[in-house]
Amino acid sequence: MFEAITQKNPVMIVGLGLTGMACARYCQRKQLPFLMLDTREKPPAALEFIETFGAEQLKLGGLDQTVISTAGLIVVSPGVDLNTPALIAAKEQGISIVGDIELFVDECSTPIVAITGSNGKSTVCDALGYALNRSGIKTLVAGNIGTPVLDLLLQPQPELYVFELSSFQLESTYSLKAKVAVVLNVSEDHLDRHHTVENYAAIKRRIYRNAEHAIYNIEDSATHPQDVSGQVTSVGLTEDSDWHVHSGVDGFEIQQKGKPFLSENDTLLKGAHNGYNFAVCIAVADALGISELKTFCLHLASYAGLEHRCQRVLTEDGIVWINDSKATNPGAAEAAIKSFRSQKHALYLIAGGDVKGADIDELAELIQKNVSQCWVFGKDAGLFSHLLPETLCRQVTNMEQAVTAAKEAANEGDYVLLSPACASIDMYKNYQQRGEHFVSLVQGGKA
Repeated sequence: MFEAITQKNPVMIVGLGLTGMACARYCQRKQLPFLMLDTREKPPAALEFIETFGAEQLKLGGLDQTVISTAGLIVVSPGVDLNTPALIAAKEQGISIVGDIELFVDECSTPIVAITGSNGKSTVCDALGYALNRSGIKTLVAGNIGTPVLDLLLQPQPELYVFELSSFQLESTYSLKAKVAVVLNVSEDHLDRHHTVENYAAIKRRIYRNAEHAIYNIEDSATHPQDVSGQVTSVGLTEDSDWHVHSGVDGFEIQQKGKPFLSENDTLLKGAHNGYNFAVCIAVADALGISELKTFCLHLASYAGLEHRCQRVLTEDGIVWINDSKATNPGAAEAAIKSFRSQKHALYLIAGGDVKGADIDELAELIQKNVSQCWVFGKDAGLFSHLLPETLCRQVTNMEQAVTAAKEAANEGDYVLLSPACASIDMYKNYQQRGEHFVSLVQGGKA
């Protein structure tokens, strides 16, 4: 991979963020000459880069085709679109373009469980790492969640890696040979970059290439493996699946050929979508050859979940406030609404932000059937207002107004759900900041 790199033909790292900094540290350790490029004039990490590596290795404000054409290798950060004209020209010139995952797998032989999907992948990766470590298998979780993967090479090697991989990471990865590869689901997301659901799904399925074991969602045809040489396992809500999530009056029960393994009554996380997430974790453990699956399930049952993902906000007002700021696409919001809709109490919704080109028609239908009132704000708030009746959907300016209105409308026992169905970048640094703002307002901050 590094044969073409010289002082005159250095590594070009495109995108100065967490991943870009990790790539720069990697090149420095490998004694590979490199330049850092970014289209922004003042990326947040610029000062840190200059202090660490020097200003002469940094070029900001655009991607100069003349400069890029001299690259021996181009390493792109996940946020960089591969269809950028300068990168297309470089590829046509024969210059290799890869991401940090490709650099990692070229160097590391530790087995990898690779997980992708539109929704639930952070929860599945985190829960899986939690249960595997408590089962005595030293596991590190990274990728699109947590530590940039190249920084893992500085740490003692575990027995297993669990990587959350986004579509952005997968489209610049070619040599991954996962021990177990999973596509959880595919719903409209990132269409501003991938353009069609079909293209987006095809990128997701790249994770199956050369995998020893592929796990897919039997109900979602976009996840079904194609031309896979390894073993294949299905997970789903139908009895035809290898791991079946049965739904009953007492919640979900995860079964294999009718044999029960884990019930909702025993778990801290509730809802059918978490039943599916846990079933995937058990299917992965089984594929890894873990013999004590019952013990593994006991560890899963004690998993308390991620921040900002269907997280209960503690208050004294008797209202059930749910922080689901991590729901950055319509599919995630749909899952949350289905989990918290109630026959006994009203469900209120706060949504909006940057919908990233996704279709929200199905989400709007679900809102009309299950939500008593919703408040929307942000870049694409008008899309919600256009699809929903004025009596149901009120457009507000910001989170403060939405929380104030929800406090006035909700009664004891009612649910207020922040599940935006949109990215946060139009008004917040990230979904974490959005969720923290919501929690602060709910718990007594001035709204």
